[in-house]
Amino acid sequence: MTRTSHLGLLIALLLFLFAALPSPAAAQDSSQANSVIAALNAWRLEQGLWPLRPNETLQDMAEDQAAYLQTLSALPEGGDIHLGRSGDTPRDRARRAPYNWPSYNRPEQIAVTEIAYEGRNVNAAIRFWQSSPVHRGAALSPVYREVGVAAVTHNGSTLYLVVLGARPNVLPAQVDARAEMLYLSDERFTYASGDRWIDNVTRVRFFDAEGRPLGSSWQPWQMALPLPDGAGDRLFVMTTDGTVDVLTEVDLQEDAALLPAGVVAQLPSATPAATAIAIVTPVPGTPGASRTPITIPGTTVTPAPAAATPTPRAPSSGDLTLIYDARSLTIYNSTGDAVDLTGLTLEQGAFRLDVADWQTPWLSGTLSAFAARDCLQVWSWTEASDPPAPGDCRFLRGAITIDPDDRPWLDAPFNVSRNGQRLATCAPAPDACSFALR
Repeated sequence: MTRTSHLGLLIALLLFLFAALPSPAAAQDSSQANSVIAALNAWRLEQGLWPLRPNETLQDMAEDQAAYLQTLSALPEGGDIHLGRSGDTPRDRARRAPYNWPSYNRPEQIAVTEIAYEGRNVNAAIRFWQSSPVHRGAALSPVYREVGVAAVTHNGSTLYLVVLGARPNVLPAQVDARAEMLYLSDERFTYASGDRWIDNVTRVRFFDAEGRPLGSSWQPWQMALPLPDGAGDRLFVMTTDGTVDVLTEVDLQEDAALLPAGVVAQLPSATPAATAIAIVTPVPGTPGASRTPITIPGTTVTPAPAAATPTPRAPSSGDLTLIYDARSLTIYNSTGDAVDLTGLTLEQGAFRLDVADWQTPWLSGTLSAFAARDCLQVWSWTEASDPPAPGDCRFLRGAITIDPDDRPWLDAPFNVSRNGQRLATCAPAPDACSFALR
């Protein structure tokens, strides 16, 4: 064989090897990633929640997982999209190097979750997350305070991957310079308890860059407060729950909240303790459309559209309605008032489904004062898509998935009890079953 032939074979072999190599991952689109954060923050503000602050570690987590997913010819379905190269979950990855995201009392008590979408644009991603109870619950969870977003191309579409997190005793504060407003955050994670971690902040005070108090001493905590006079370019926010104090430094340039250009927050002309803040935001998905005013209460931080946590009334007939079929079961508050759901259990043979199972970091509101016309939903984790909530349900407060063999509403009658007292016996699916809470 001639030298020329050897050279030709070598070139052909090299071309074959280069063709077999995976194409390099497309670069992060920072502009789209910031647009996702801004849209999420506008959505959270509409629901009475603080905006999310960008975090470098969460950003690295999002970009690393997105880069792995780009190597796949097709994205995994369901929750498998969140599994990494080694089959690890976002929480598994967060605990390990190089991320080393801090946990609370034990390593598994870590506040991290992930949502994703592949499609046309940011508006489509937000609409998808809004329509899915699981994704909506994560995006609107009061547990999370920080965020990282990857926006990369995949198979001709854009993959958006969002990692949400919270760290113990880290309460970011962000600035809206246009409205001269300061957004504060709070700790709402289940495992932030005891005298080690701050939990459910009650009061706040401000200091300038030299440590001098700004304005009055302590004032009641609110999610949004006017920037104190004399803040300059930097200030410190001290928050307390009565046991633990947390000091947060705020740079008025570096810590500007990411919000869409059309979102304008206006403080009432009354004192800082005024009860409401008017937020004006464009209708989602229609840039430049007419704007709708939304009221964010100053006395509560639950993601409910109601102005305050309702007080449960005395129960009467028809307090709750169970609506169920082969796919899902919904617990619907069919009254005009809040009710106490604690202690409620669905039973069939050895299977039990306790309302306490909905007490997760993604539950919005409270089970002890469950708002009128709102609902909870449960379905099998084998469902290919989220079953829709009944049309009468005003707001889906929480959704959980269970083993397909553990659905007590299928095949046979089941009992509804509360604290050991039977309230009703309901027919098997499909049906609706109303009963009084006693």
